[in-house]
Amino acid sequence: MYAEAEAGGHFDYYPRLRDERDENYAGVRKVLLGDPGGVVRLPSSPGTLAVFRGQHAMHRVTPVRGPRPRINSVLTYGERPGMKLNRLTQELFYGRTA
Repeated sequence: MYAEAEAGGHFDYYPRLRDERDENYAGVRKVLLGDPGGVVRLPSSPGTLAVFRGQHAMHRVTPVRGPRPRINSVLTYGERPGMKLNRLTQELFYGRTA
């Protein structure tokens, strides 16, 4: 995190909601329907580094409000050479595809 939003922009995630053996569709549905149970809100101020396994934890940033933008970097890694983000994720993170 480089710059905090004036309001909003909180990083929420649901740790261990899914795993390699269970996509937990019922739990995901509850989250998508607004159930706050199990949500963890991470601190977000300049200098914050959050490390989590996004593949198994649903996560979101709450809407940013006010004139000051929320600025951060998103770092990812691949488990095998040649791995890259899918087209949708590239578009969301970078505004274009590679």
